Amino acid sequence: MGLAVPAASELAGENPHKLTKSPYDQVCEYIGRLKSEGLKADSSTFSIQISQKDLHDLKALLESVSESKLTRVSYNARSSTLTFKAIASFPHDAAAQFFNTSFVELVSGLPIHLRKRISQYTNARNNGFVGKYHGSFKVPDLELILTDDNGNWVSMLALEVGDSETYEELVDDARFWLEGHPQASTIFLVKMEERPQYQNPVRDAKGLGPRQAAAIQCADLTAETRYMPIVPRDLVWVGEITAFMEIWKRDPRTGSVYQFGDRIVSHQ
Repeated sequence: MGLAVPAASELAGENPHKLTKSPYDQVCEYIGRLKSEGLKADSSTFSIQISQKDLHDLKALLESVSESKLTRVSYNARSSTLTFKAIASFPHDAAAQFFNTSFVELVSGLPIHLRKRISQYTNARNNGFVGKYHGSFKVPDLELILTDDNGNWVSMLALEVGDSETYEELVDDARFWLEGHPQASTIFLVKMEERPQYQNPVRDAKGLGPRQAAAIQCADLTAETRYMPIVPRDLVWVGEITAFMEIWKRDPRTGSVYQFGDRIVSHQ
């Protein structure tokens, strides 16, 4: 569940004719709460429609938030939507790291003249959007960029991992890339679900104290199946994790976006 923009009636109070806060003011207020309170696991996403003028006026503030690593910021110019996403969870980071390592190994096995043409980035902001998406920017979990002998972009592969995001939001991410970025050719979508969701037992008044947690050994951990959940001393720490992956591409003739091949499921 994301941090929702307050309803107009809430912002206006009892007087329905009182002006609501502008999108600019709402973003400033949100960033202020973000810096002072952080984002909780159940309040991981905040989206709002905002003009490119307001976006320009917020540039310094948005850059400070991005540099603080508190959240990821993206902007879809076609829908004028500014989105904040919380710091990734451990399962999210583990999946992204797995793909990052796998691609490093894959690229390392290529002939040297091909390796020189491939660049790999994680959590790097990309603003190479055109057409109706001009002015957009986005931060994928991973991107591989292929260049020609002159250093010009030829193709780009991006990875989007979602745990707090819905599947529909991940598909929107794929469309965002493939419709708006001329070099984006292949998008990997990985959807993860954890049941029950991660609960840090150190933060739970009924759970472990910091000293108890520090004393936990591997022998104290049990898992019902290879897919978890992990249970230290009878407390569910990490839930059962399931995942599936889809590959999305753009038809070179029609420009339409489509799912390539079947969905790959971790286990059922």
